Amino acid sequence: MVYPCGHNVVFYSIADKSQRFIPGIEGTEGITCLNMNQSRRLLAVCETATQAVCSIYQVTKIVESIKEKKGHQAQVDASVFKKRKVIMMPDSEATAFLSVEFCPQNDKILATLSGGPDFKVNLWQWDK
Repeated sequence: MVYPCGHNVVFYSIADKSQRFIPGIEGTEGITCLNMNQSRRLLAVCETATQAVCSIYQVTKIVESIKEKKGHQAQVDASVFKKRKVIMMPDSEATAFLSVEFCPQNDKILATLSGGPDFKVNLWQWDK
C-alpha cells in the first residue's frame, strides 16, 4: 500500500506491517497527488512549490527492500529507490499539479493537470 503522510510517501506492507518512507523534496510545501503505473514499478509524486513539481521514482527496489527487512520502520536509503526524473512547469503560474496519471499503454507518457490560474492538462514524455 502506498499513501502520502505529511510531507512523505509511505510504503506499507500489509503482510508484515513494515513501512518505508520517501521524504518530499526540500523546499516544497507538501504532496498534492501521487499515482503508480499499472506494473507498479513507477511512482509519480506531485508537490506544491513556487512552480508545480512532479518526481518519478522507480519503486521496484523499495518493494523488495520492504520484503527483506520485515518488521522495521525506517526511511528508505538512497540506494533503495531511484528518482528517475523531476518535471517542472517553468512557463506556468501554477504552483501545484492537481492530478497525475501514467498512460496505460506507455509508461513513458505522463498526464498532469496543473492548478490555477491556468488549469492546463499536459502530456509529458518524461524519459526525455
